[in-house]
Amino acid sequence: MKLRSQVFFTLFVVALFTWAVLSTRGWGYKASIFPLFIGIPALGMGILQLIFDLTEGKRKAKESPSSDLEFEKEVDPATARKRAFITIAWIVGFLIGIEVLGIYISSILFVFLYLKVQSSERWPISVAMTVFSGLFIYGLFDRLLHVPFPAGVLIDLIRG
Repeated sequence: MKLRSQVFFTLFVVALFTWAVLSTRGWGYKASIFPLFIGIPALGMGILQLIFDLTEGKRKAKESPSSDLEFEKEVDPATARKRAFITIAWIVGFLIGIEVLGIYISSILFVFLYLKVQSSERWPISVAMTVFSGLFIYGLFDRLLHVPFPAGVLIDLIRG
């Protein structure tokens, strides 16, 4: 079997996350929860990817493309610049929102505005995704991990 560079990279990723998970032995609960929370699923996905990489040679290539996505071959440079500018503007807006309003309010506003303005999603989808993501972020970072995010400049001014 001919090993491709893809297999070596996947082996590196598996080794990295194995080290990350094993290095938490002896740590306290609070110190180890984040590396384990990230490391165990990543290790599982890395092992799964390694299996896919190693068995790919045994599978016959299908006539369909290797991806479900169809990418454009040529993009007009003006269109590419416009798309890049829009993406950067959303990221910068989110970062400014975090500084001004705090992470919780900004993430809720960002999800809702992105879905409504950029993606033109229907109201039920936008509201449901916003509520779900807000509850997920609050539940994960505040209730489960107890991460003390700052409130934001404007919120601090309002509170006095």
